[in-house]
Parts: sequence; C-alpha cells; structure tokens
Amino acid sequence: MEELATAQEHTAWVEVNRDTLAHNLAQVRAHVGPDVRLLAVVKADAYGHGAVEASRIFVDAGADFLGVTRIEEALELRHAGIEAPILVFGAAIPDQARAVVAHQLSQTVCTLESARALSEAARAAGTTARVHVKVDSGMGRIGIRCAELVEFVRALHALPNLEVQGIYTHFATALERELTFVRKQLSLFLRAVAEVEKAGLGRPLIHAANSAAILRLEASHLDMVRPGTILYGQYPSAHVPRILELRPAWQLKSRVAFVKQVQRGQSIGYGRDFLAPREMTVATIPLGYADGLTLTPVRTSRSLSELARTAREFARRGRMGVRVHGQHAPFVGRVAMQMCCIDVSHIPNVEVGDEVLLRARFTLTNPRIPRIYC
Repeated sequence: MEELATAQEHTAWVEVNRDTLAHNLAQVRAHVGPDVRLLAVVKADAYGHGAVEASRIFVDAGADFLGVTRIEEALELRHAGIEAPILVFGAAIPDQARAVVAHQLSQTVCTLESARALSEAARAAGTTARVHVKVDSGMGRIGIRCAELVEFVRALHALPNLEVQGIYTHFATALERELTFVRKQLSLFLRAVAEVEKAGLGRPLIHAANSAAILRLEASHLDMVRPGTILYGQYPSAHVPRILELRPAWQLKSRVAFVKQVQRGQSIGYGRDFLAPREMTVATIPLGYADGLTLTPVRTSRSLSELARTAREFARRGRMGVRVHGQHAPFVGRVAMQMCCIDVSHIPNVEVGDEVLLRARFTLTNPRIPRIYC
C-alpha cells in the first residue's frame, strides 16, 4: 500500500512539535542544574508521542539516559539506531538476558536469578552486563527491601561480567497532596544506600525522582532524575507547583468524513441514546474509542467524595467535543469504536475534509494513528 506522507493525506493523525519537546527537556535541565543527570522516560511510545523520534529529540537536547518499561521498547530504539544508554525499568526475565547484553541495555534487577542470567550471558559474549538495583521503599510493586540491599549488592559484586551501574527507587505518592510518605521512602532509601557505601561496595548512580518529585522535593534529585509526563507538557497533578514553562507538544487531529441534516426526533448512534431535540447539522468523524477517544472515566471511585468527582467528570465529558473552524462542536450519541458524531449546527460551512482538533489521552491514543512531526 502506498504510504501517506503528509497530514493532508491522512484521515487521522497526531501532530508532534519537535521544538516543544526539546524546550520541555531544557526546562527540566535548568531546574535540576547541570550536575544532575537526566533520564528521559519514553515508555508507552513516549506517552503517545512516538518513542523513536521523541528519543532522538531528547538525546539531541541533552538527555543522558532514556527509560522504558519493557525490553521490546528498548529494542525498538536500538533497531532505529539510537545508541544512548537505555534503562529498562521492568524486572529482568532470565530468558531475555542475551538480548539485554547484546543490545547494551541497562537492566533493572531485583532477584539473583535474573542477575546470574545476565552475568552468564555477558560472560559468554565477552562483555559486561550493566544493572540497576530496584529498591522497594514503599511502592509495593517490584524491588528488594531496603534491609536486603547490602547483601544483594554484595552478591552482585561477586558475579563475573556484571556491573552495578545504579540503585534506584520509585515514589508512590509524589503527586498526592501530602509528601509525608514520599519523605519516608526517601529516608529509608538513602539510609540503605549509605549502608552499601559503608560496606565498601561503592556508590553507583543513585536516583529516585519522577516528574512530581523533581518539582516538589529537591532532596530527591540525587545523581539522576527521571522526568516523564512533564517532558510532554503536562503536570502530574493539581498538587504539583507550576514552576516550569511547560508546553504541550501533541495534538490529535482528524477530518470531517460526512455531513448531513438530522430531523427533530431522529436518533444518532448505538442504543439510540441521543434523540435530536431540533433540526440539526451533524458531522461524522472517523475516530472512536479504539483510537483513544473515550468519554468514560478510567478510575474506579473509592469514596463518596471521589464518587461525586466521578459524577462531575461524567457531566463534564458529556459536554466535551471537538473544535471545527476554531469553534467547539459537542459530541452527539455514543462514541463508537472508530467513529463518532458532532453537532455543527452553529458552525457555518462545515464540509467533508475540514480539519478537526480532538482531545484524548496521550497514552491511550492508538499507535497506528501516524505521528506527524513538525
């Protein structure tokens, strides 16, 4: 099939601004200073921005490391010719050891079984495997306990062809209102790291700060920071101070595929949820929930107050829509898998092919939708 080269030839596309991504990284760099290394998180296809191109932009802008969750994400970058150091956050699976070593990835470890597999793969290849030890200081997912760190690092040092390049942890509540638990995690982590140094096991790269901690807790910057969502122009939560000049780099766009007149009382979409209250002009867009365009909250309510917020979110999203000719056009009917309808009665001269600007979550937007870089 012939490739579509420009936005004008696509039915739907995401526009990503290169300069804006570089600008956001520069904002983080200025905030943490020149002596702190910067790992640009490009997991989940760089939060929907396109991992390969975003990685190139961040490396050119001064990122010292890249970070992904899965080895497959790292291999995509290597196959694209990206040679920068890449840390794989996910726990090492022993049968992936040869690929980790062959592609010179830095791998998270938290079991001796995986470390031995990496050591053996590196010995067989005549090279060195680089690992970062994940410490569970309170996140509760993967990692070794703080009290186990010294003996674990000692065991790693005894393995041939293995280098402990880093030790790190991850904060559970850095984007929440209170930082009490974050400070507790940081204290536990730093005490464990100090014990490693006291035992004569050296001091590798020590890192802990995600996007929220970078902006809220300077003590967590340590040797390296791991910005993620802020690189893409988005603050992690309402509790994070707006102290950087962040810019959104991402826009989801489509084009009007069909325009028709709808009579009063006529239904639109599945379930006949929407009945036209009057004569209307309705446009159809070839995007839906399979593309990341969702009108339902993604979080389960856990309290009465959160239930109330969820109800307000339903109401707000019910009023959501798109922009056509610079004007708001609300959704009508259900958003289907790859199609939705909008009310354009108040917008003159809407025609097939007109550009539509939509709101969607970065990471939920279908990766099959092409990213156009400008």
